[in-house]
Amino acid sequence: MNKQYVALGLGLMQAVALQAATVDFTAVEGYVTGLLNDNSNWSADQWTVDAASGTCTEDGYKSAIYVTESAAFSEGLGYKVSAVFTFEDLFDPSSKQRKPLFNTGFSATNDVFSLSDQLVLSFDRENMNYSIDLQSDWGSNGGDNVVGTGGSASDTFSASDVGITRGVDEGSSNLVSDRIQLTFMLTAGETTNDWIGTAVVTNLDTGAEIGSFTATGLSFDASELYGSFGTGQSDSNAGVSNRTVYSFSFDTFTAPEPVEPPPTIVQWGVSGGDSDIVTNDTSNAGPYPTTYAAGAVHSPTNEAYYTNSTDRTPDYNLAVSEPWGTVTVKNGGDYVQLGKNAAFFEGMIVWENFLTNNTLVKTLAAEVQGSGGGFIVESNSTFRFIIQKGTGEWYASTPTLLNTEYTSGADVDAASLDWYAFTPVTAGSATVGTTVEDIDMTDVKAVGIYGLMGGLTNTAFQAFNVRYFKATAVPGPTSTTLLQWGAPGGEQDIVTATVNFSEPSPITYVEGETNSPAVGPDYYPNSTDRSPLFNYACGAAYGNASIWEDVAGDAIYFGKNQPEYEAMVTWGEFLEEPTLVKNLEIEIGYLNSATNGTVRFLVKSASSGNWYASEAMEVTGSYATLNRSLESLSWFSFTPLNGGVGAVGSVASIDNTDIASVGFYAVLQGNGGFQAVQVRSFKAVGVTGSLPTAYDTWAAAAGVTGGATDDDDGDGLNNYGEYVFGGNPVLPSGAADQGTQPVFDTETGIYTVSLIGDSSVEAYVLTSTDLVIGNWTTNETITVTVDDGVLGEYTSTVGTDQDKKFIKLEVK
Repeated sequence: MNKQYVALGLGLMQAVALQAATVDFTAVEGYVTGLLNDNSNWSADQWTVDAASGTCTEDGYKSAIYVTESAAFSEGLGYKVSAVFTFEDLFDPSSKQRKPLFNTGFSATNDVFSLSDQLVLSFDRENMNYSIDLQSDWGSNGGDNVVGTGGSASDTFSASDVGITRGVDEGSSNLVSDRIQLTFMLTAGETTNDWIGTAVVTNLDTGAEIGSFTATGLSFDASELYGSFGTGQSDSNAGVSNRTVYSFSFDTFTAPEPVEPPPTIVQWGVSGGDSDIVTNDTSNAGPYPTTYAAGAVHSPTNEAYYTNSTDRTPDYNLAVSEPWGTVTVKNGGDYVQLGKNAAFFEGMIVWENFLTNNTLVKTLAAEVQGSGGGFIVESNSTFRFIIQKGTGEWYASTPTLLNTEYTSGADVDAASLDWYAFTPVTAGSATVGTTVEDIDMTDVKAVGIYGLMGGLTNTAFQAFNVRYFKATAVPGPTSTTLLQWGAPGGEQDIVTATVNFSEPSPITYVEGETNSPAVGPDYYPNSTDRSPLFNYACGAAYGNASIWEDVAGDAIYFGKNQPEYEAMVTWGEFLEEPTLVKNLEIEIGYLNSATNGTVRFLVKSASSGNWYASEAMEVTGSYATLNRSLESLSWFSFTPLNGGVGAVGSVASIDNTDIASVGFYAVLQGNGGFQAVQVRSFKAVGVTGSLPTAYDTWAAAAGVTGGATDDDDGDGLNNYGEYVFGGNPVLPSGAADQGTQPVFDTETGIYTVSLIGDSSVEAYVLTSTDLVIGNWTTNETITVTVDDGVLGEYTSTVGTDQDKKFIKLEVK
């Protein structure tokens, strides 16, 4: 007894599934069970099927009608017919007129002898060459070539493309073609007169696409649609023999929606140069900042600058290595020029104000050149893209060599770049650190350019010019400040005079207390967007514990004349309730007789009440800002100060979605003289509201621009499906990568499925004894129970005890 077990296409509940029906002319694939043999228009006397070899050979020249589908018009709906065939050609067909050797197409009727309403893709040979042509009403009037309102309806290729070689005689020739796949796709446009026809011919033995075309504006209106294949001409008329079909398929599909380009968040100038940004060279007066300070605007304030800034971002921030260099918007293919008569020069231009609230950066583009009498093209003169995350960290891309010509302004996928830790220009110099792995482009709050000019042996003028900069982004998770005391660089309005804490100071930390000074005229008179209230304990009941008033910035201050001194400060009230704490930042330093010191971040679990301390970070005699993501730090159990001493315990793990309080723990060592620690800024950054799903995080990292049900790479599997099966969702490589597809073992009856490690994923193995809609039953439900982001293998026993069964997988 012949058995037929067919594993069909994947069905994603969030998308229209591919409805595929394929026959390979074997008993196993179902030829004798009715797919073609029971079709009233199948001609068994003109097509001979060899089920053992899985082929179908043409004896006459009749078309074979396949399977019917509803052709109700719907924009984006598509139909596809495809056949694999071979043929044997003549040694010398040079005198032959153009004749079709094989065809496949669509028809509005199943009358094989009167195919008057059809579109047919024919594979032709004329003399020594081959072509594919789209024809209308081919069966009734001899074939009218079709060219719609646009595109082409034919393509040509050579004998060698199809695997035929002709030697000096027939004995030295290969006249049997390779396996050729002829595919024709018909996609609905806006109306029934706007169908799009796409033809592709492929040599399956070489893997090469040897011909293709697209014809638009095609008219085709039918209440029923039939797929067909045939020869159309006898062997003698066509001048060929042994035409053999290996498989034929008729599929429906939904064309992917056009993916809209991501919105622009920053644009200065245009590619190729703008001419109406300025009418004369324009600049602000120096000195120019040599230390980058967020929130400043250093673009020209002249009213003639960017008089029409619609869809543009004219305001930028900057910092340069020389306060009296050139910082000018130059007229003529308008551009920003940063330069100086110096052997080395560096600078950064940053855009902080975006056109939209989108923060997941997709592309970056810039046109930059080197200029000036001192500029030479060498490896020390480069530019880099730079970004700042909402959590404060900066990153710089791989450098691009500057030239006297502008660099290409093509969009670059930001996620595909290599990124390095970056410290903005400070006291005239920036620092590019080591490569940082796995940087995603979410939560970006500033973008720009960092240029470095160097290597000169003289001090002639050299500059880098930026005439175009653009960044695009889509909506993504955005960090927010959860709490903040002070600000990096110092705030001078926290106190007007030093405010000492009440003595004796607590040397044992008491949970739930607030022992900071009372908010009022003397302490934080304006606490909008600030967190003035904290809890503390320190290493001495009587010493110096205060809010120190200082021209360098008011600071939390603890000190005592003893060899080792400790202090901890915690905040338990957030400006907004966090769902996730991402980063902690502190600006800290020691003074007087301290010789070394460390600081650790502190977090308290909301569910357990336990405290944890991060790895120790060095404190020096100068203020330094330490900004760390919680995930990048090692964590340890921690016992708060008791009798002036805290205790760091064993290695532990934290859950940054379960944090009730944050703070710091500082330890100083000295020679016994007075030593103090001062903190003029502390900040926690995180996420409020709903957290991004595992799919959202994956999509952002992969560069997906469409939604979960969109198909960014157009391979028939939507973006969510690519996630579930571990595929690549974006072009160009994604078109050939649908991940690990399900496999059915016909010997064991086991259906094997690979699914991403995400506990929100649930899959259903469905089976049916026919393809009638509604007849599917659930063989097994597969529930993913892990969240490791790794493909896991699952099996379902379908069995082989029935004569015929179809299998498909649905995922939600």
